[in-house]
Amino acid sequence: MKKTLLALLVLLVFLTACKAEKTPPVSEDGEQDTVISENTSQSTEQDKEEYTKKPEILSVNKKTACLYEFYLDTPEMLAKTKYSSLVLGDEDKELYLALAKRLETNATMAKNSMTDEFDNHVAAAEYDVASGGLDNLKTYVSTLDAQIRRADSVAFSVLSDSYSDTRYIENLRSFSGYTYDTQSGKELLITDVIKDMGKLADIVEKELTSHMWTGEFLSENILEDFFKNTRAEDIYWTLDYNGVTFYFYAGCIAEEAYGNVTVTVGFEEYPEIFVKKYMNVPDCYSVRIPVSSSFFADLDNDGELDELVLAAQKDENYGGYSGLNIVTSSGFYEEEIFAYGFNPYYVKTAEDKHFLYVFPEGAEDFHRLMRLYVYEITGGTIQKYYEFAYAPHHYVDEEDFDVFSLPTNPERMLFDVFHEQEDFFYPAYEAEFYVDEDGSASNTVYVDSVKGLVDALSNGVSICVKKGKYNISDYIESLSEREMNEIIENNPHVYFRECIKGHELVFMNLSDISIFGETLEAEDVEFVTDYRYATVLTFENCFNVDIAGMTLGHTDMSECEGDVLGFSGCGEVTINQADLYGCGVYGITATSYCSDFYVSGTDIRDCSDGPLYITEGLGDFVFFDCNLYSSDGYSYYEKTPESSLEFYNCSFGRRETEYFMFHEDVYAEECAWEEDIEYSEYGYDSEPETAVSYFDPAVMEMAPIDKEKLNDTIWTGYMNVVQESGYTTYLPEHVGGDEYIGASLELMSDGRAFIEHMGAYLTGKWYGYDNDDYSICIALDNGFYAYVSMFEHPDARGRDEWIMLQLGENIVWLYRS
Repeated sequence: MKKTLLALLVLLVFLTACKAEKTPPVSEDGEQDTVISENTSQSTEQDKEEYTKKPEILSVNKKTACLYEFYLDTPEMLAKTKYSSLVLGDEDKELYLALAKRLETNATMAKNSMTDEFDNHVAAAEYDVASGGLDNLKTYVSTLDAQIRRADSVAFSVLSDSYSDTRYIENLRSFSGYTYDTQSGKELLITDVIKDMGKLADIVEKELTSHMWTGEFLSENILEDFFKNTRAEDIYWTLDYNGVTFYFYAGCIAEEAYGNVTVTVGFEEYPEIFVKKYMNVPDCYSVRIPVSSSFFADLDNDGELDELVLAAQKDENYGGYSGLNIVTSSGFYEEEIFAYGFNPYYVKTAEDKHFLYVFPEGAEDFHRLMRLYVYEITGGTIQKYYEFAYAPHHYVDEEDFDVFSLPTNPERMLFDVFHEQEDFFYPAYEAEFYVDEDGSASNTVYVDSVKGLVDALSNGVSICVKKGKYNISDYIESLSEREMNEIIENNPHVYFRECIKGHELVFMNLSDISIFGETLEAEDVEFVTDYRYATVLTFENCFNVDIAGMTLGHTDMSECEGDVLGFSGCGEVTINQADLYGCGVYGITATSYCSDFYVSGTDIRDCSDGPLYITEGLGDFVFFDCNLYSSDGYSYYEKTPESSLEFYNCSFGRRETEYFMFHEDVYAEECAWEEDIEYSEYGYDSEPETAVSYFDPAVMEMAPIDKEKLNDTIWTGYMNVVQESGYTTYLPEHVGGDEYIGASLELMSDGRAFIEHMGAYLTGKWYGYDNDDYSICIALDNGFYAYVSMFEHPDARGRDEWIMLQLGENIVWLYRS
């Protein structure tokens, strides 16, 4: 109880200071001095400096906590305290150490003060119950909301919006502010920002009487007396992006019934009274504004400030608010929104457009349940544009504070994106957004390189690729191993998977990502790779992927082991207006429980094994207005109880027709098929095609090794013999469905060797023996060795060059591809 009485005494002293009845300081010659005299010379010196560089906006986090105390096991609440404080983001903490320390100290003080007040309120409420029972209980409520008003490399200013409702103080709302110089961390007085305090009284009176406030002053000279007699540290103000805002408590300059009075003195209207340094502001910014209090901004860009008020409509039955009113001098807008609170931000863009970003709280004291409502207020008229399932990014720190990343920078806002499922919202991912020219929260990134594409990858991002041809293998080859590792460490969505003769680019664990060409014409944007064994782009465990307006393929049109687009464990994939070409084994592969693919307006052509490879599907794979043609092989579709393969208004080439037209598990409607097709069941030949029409090892003759002839050659497996058992397999071997495995050997002029053997891939170095003209050795990277001999076939009908590869217990016969 003592603490409560002490708090009341402090508040009375605080309000008395606002009555402007203090005796002004007296100089040695007996004349009354204003507070500004000691700072005038300093302000003049500051004003001489040139501030031409636009300030950078800081990242700011808001720490919030809510304390409750119930009476025993009853639903009756003794006390409830909510409070918040502001701290710098991690990057800016390192840049502005003094300011960061100040803010951390403020956060600690707010925690200690509000915790003490909460304990005090609990004790007072318990006393009320003890003296009069539960009927005598009134919940003691106190809040302290720290609201950012300016946060850039010049100044950092915060408005403290406090509220008390107790047995002794009912519905008392008050404002105060604190402002720091960002570079030095020094707390600023009003006289550090305004160099001519003598003009303030007339300016404030003019601004108040020219706006919606219609109150009557306590006396004719109340404002003049206030600014003349009140010490600088007792004036409550914030430094905004458009001027200085003053906060007068109820009863300070007008009758108490008029409530708190707020007024802003603008930089543009009164530039002569301000220190020039603090008039330097960013071109675009975002400001948290208080509900049910005046905010001033130049909404019609005429150099004069306009008044803006947001008022929440209370709903006593609901226990929160039932609507929001937005009022300007020339507009009114009312919207029914059920919420426990509102978090509104005024947003000014570099194009001098003005918007409101309002985040209603969807549940009491759980601020993550928010949505974003966007209103344009340019010119003072009010129009709602958008509604998004976004909220400021949230996490819980080591002290169990809820921490929110505030949208202080319209060019870089970190939001949590929510998905809706059966009227329940859950956070899906976090992503960076910016305010687009139409006011929407956009996250489109424009890139003109493979590096730009990789750097831009994140959840929720839309990546617009500018016109051009982009070589993925060139980009990968430009990276050192250290640089690759750094990219992987810094971005959890990127991986470089090693394959024969190179790497393939893997995108993984992404949600809601769009990659599209700027014109949406496939021929204007092309991604290629020189690595024949690499898939052009691979996606793993990605959800809601949109690819549009681009061409993808391999530069090397010879034998290939890589696909064009590969998906594993992905869902909700859309491919539109694309051109997927070989050499790729398949145009699109979808494995490991992919679901719900929608492909439209896309060509899939010239692939070695077919346009599609789909297994273990969990949803529909639907193709609209697509052309599938000129592939050398068929496709493979594994029907599952949960999947379907459907084609609408698509056209097919010869091999594609053989497979899809007669596949009993494929649905087609209004499609164009190749005519005069000879086919067997399911479109397969009875035996796989072979490139060799004659082979007899009995007449083979060993030939001397010709290293020049071996340089940069590819050899294709024809026969595999297990030496111990003599078991012989002709290659490629059919292992089920439309799947084959085989063998190949590639010998590079730089000494590298690449082996494919029955589904396994090996790499190593090859060299010849000085005393052996008939064999070479391949030192494999796994520590084993393989051996190669050259043979000639005297009657091979044009195929007279063969090699025999000894690989463990296997003998593999290969011919030149």
